[in-house]
Amino acid sequence: MAALVIWALALGAGARAASASAQARRTWLESCASCHGSDGTGQTSKGRALYVANMATAAWQQGISDLGIKEAIQNGVKRTKTVPAPPATLHGAKITASAQAATELQVKQQMDAYRDKLQPEEIDGLLQYIRQFAP
Repeated sequence: MAALVIWALALGAGARAASASAQARRTWLESCASCHGSDGTGQTSKGRALYVANMATAAWQQGISDLGIKEAIQNGVKRTKTVPAPPATLHGAKITASAQAATELQVKQQMDAYRDKLQPEEIDGLLQYIRQFAP
């Protein structure tokens, strides 16, 4: 009898976890994927324009804490990021590598805050969803 109760509790917990994961996926697709991509790579037109980080790399996943992710979701992001300028042409001729290396862009990155739009458990769900992008 005890084994049946434990099995029933485990089944219920698994169903709740699956439901929470499905909700996190819906929230991601509705609120995040337009910039971050459905797979977290940031390879969307908005994501490329804003130089959004690729969340599906080990370096990104290891370089940010759970708290850092939650703070970004809750409080939003508003910063200027320095990025290398993309390869450019001057009258059809490629700019030399040394000139290109000296050229940088200042990109304004902005993401809305979700503190008042999402419940704490929804933010926790997004955190777990983001972590599953890890390679």
